[in-house]
Amino acid sequence: MEEMLDKIEIKELFLSLYDVFSRFLELYAAFVPWEKVIDDLRKGIARAMEKNPIIFEWAAPIVLFKTVLEPVIRKLRGEEIREIGIALKIMKNSPINIDRTGKIDVKNIYENYSLENGVHIATKEFLKVLGICLSILNRKIGEVAHMMITSNFRKMPQNMKERLYGEGFIEKLPKGILEEEKVTLMSRERLVEELVERRKKLEKAYKELAEAELGKMKATFIDVIAHELKTPLTAINTYAELLQKEKLGKLTKVQKEKIEMMIKNIKKLTDLIDDMLQIPSIDLKELELRKEKFFIKEIIEETVNDCKEMADEKEQQIYTSVPDSLTVQGDKDLLSRAFKNIVVNAIQYTPKKGKIKISAMEDGSNAHLMVEDNGKGIAEDEIERIFDPFYRDAEKGGAGLGLAIVKNIVEGHKGKVWAESIVGKGSTFHILLPRG
Repeated sequence: MEEMLDKIEIKELFLSLYDVFSRFLELYAAFVPWEKVIDDLRKGIARAMEKNPIIFEWAAPIVLFKTVLEPVIRKLRGEEIREIGIALKIMKNSPINIDRTGKIDVKNIYENYSLENGVHIATKEFLKVLGICLSILNRKIGEVAHMMITSNFRKMPQNMKERLYGEGFIEKLPKGILEEEKVTLMSRERLVEELVERRKKLEKAYKELAEAELGKMKATFIDVIAHELKTPLTAINTYAELLQKEKLGKLTKVQKEKIEMMIKNIKKLTDLIDDMLQIPSIDLKELELRKEKFFIKEIIEETVNDCKEMADEKEQQIYTSVPDSLTVQGDKDLLSRAFKNIVVNAIQYTPKKGKIKISAMEDGSNAHLMVEDNGKGIAEDEIERIFDPFYRDAEKGGAGLGLAIVKNIVEGHKGKVWAESIVGKGSTFHILLPRG
């Protein structure tokens, strides 16, 4: 209720102010030429805005209709003014009235006015009325109408222009009015967009540079740590093998089992260190390739033999279907490593007694290798991340480097690697490599 009363009070205040203002203009116009009345009106509102910018919320209808449109209509002949007046009366809920001299009364606009959206209401109503007036003005005085309206806009003090143009009003004006300002505004907007775009690119470049420097530091650190670990690990492995071969004395059955477990874990740790030593190549794309032409079946058979023990432990079956004549051109050792990582990954994520199918075929100018399993599958939101360094499954653990190394090796050969998966049914890893 209080809000409604406030709105009524504001509306009454607006209407009262407008009535007083209109009488003052009529009185002033009785003593000075109309052009000076309009000029002084612009200056007076501009000075008031300097003291309190909110004044423009109330004055916007007066500024637009009285200082921009009315001076044009007043220069028309009587019958032309009447034609515009009739057209506006036909208009539903016309916001203004025009008398026979061309004087515009905007009292109707203040009937539904508010401080919160005053300028928006004023510009909206002005554009509607301007469209109707121009349809008549164009027939009567042609392009002169556009020139006069443009001139009246340009006579506005700067603070009025900034307030109006900031509302996106200028772009909505009919063609032929303030065309230069539209171009300038569009150029300014394009310039701002270009500056924002350049800033984004610069920030991205700085970020990439910082990440590259951090990547180099990380790679150097890991490289040093990995080498420091590998040296003592080699010595430990040597002594473990001597113990296993009973070169240092006879072992009990339990001791033999413990030594075998130790050697197996040393092997895992050695493989992990080898993966860590590949990190500089992963991060910096500095793989050195020793290319040769070879049959793809060779590395697939080697991989299956190397992974047989691991698959047998889980009672898994590995099936292969590879053409004898399919060749690729690349670094055989690195591609063997990449392919083995894919197969090991399939074994790890395939359940006991599961099946793994390895196949290859010609695909245009490429060799297309596939490793399909019936494991647990990969969630859709994770499938793009599995090739990122250090990304790993929470259940299986590991360093999260195997698939990252695969991606780097394959892309280093101008190839492509990706995965497809259905959760609960399994995954298929694809590798495309240029044929030899």
